[in-house]
Amino acid sequence: MNTSPSDFISFLGDRKPCTPLPLTGVQLIDKTKWILAKVAGKSILHLGPTDSPATKRHAEEGLLLHPKLRGVARELIGLDLDPEAISLLRDQYGIDDIIRGNAEELTRYFPDRKFDAVVAGDILEHVNNLGLVLASVKEVLAPGGELIITTPNALAIKRVLGALVLKQERNNPDHMYFFSPMNLWQAATRFGYRITEMKSFMYDAPGDRMNRLGNLGARVIMGITKNYALADELAAVLRPVG
Repeated sequence: MNTSPSDFISFLGDRKPCTPLPLTGVQLIDKTKWILAKVAGKSILHLGPTDSPATKRHAEEGLLLHPKLRGVARELIGLDLDPEAISLLRDQYGIDDIIRGNAEELTRYFPDRKFDAVVAGDILEHVNNLGLVLASVKEVLAPGGELIITTPNALAIKRVLGALVLKQERNNPDHMYFFSPMNLWQAATRFGYRITEMKSFMYDAPGDRMNRLGNLGARVIMGITKNYALADELAAVLRPVG
């Protein structure tokens, strides 16, 4: 069944229990460009901005999203659990707009502040309590505000092939969850959100030969099948309901 992106989002909203979800409406994007376009000119709360424990390497290689958000946001503040990573970015890179805190209790740090957008880049798979985080984000979003997330994709073809061919699970051991498009829809619905966009993207590590080869194979398979829901990660926009 072929669906357009708009049909895909409509189907997410209208689907009945146990109904298969068509995946061909998912589009492949450039993650950073997509996020920056979504939040330009807005007040932003950035969750998990240090990319800990890879903070120093990502800062040196220019991979951190937070400095790029600083270039487009009207207002920006980051919140992260790792005090050493926060200090490193402040002392060595002049990034002084990140505070220490837990995403499960945002109103503790922002009792009277609202944001146009909350960016949660690759953190939902790490948190202790997904429901508390999603509920907490709703409390600090301004009317019309959006939660923008990226997260590893449970259906990623590279992950499936790694298990099938190499008999290995290639995963960050700190992850608590994996999301597929349907699981992400369920989490959003259960905690009072609706998904207005869902995309996919590849994880690129130019210096890693295995990553380059894996991405080449994945792109060939996705191109032949026209199924970009098999990419490495999912990106989605969630809006509170009501």
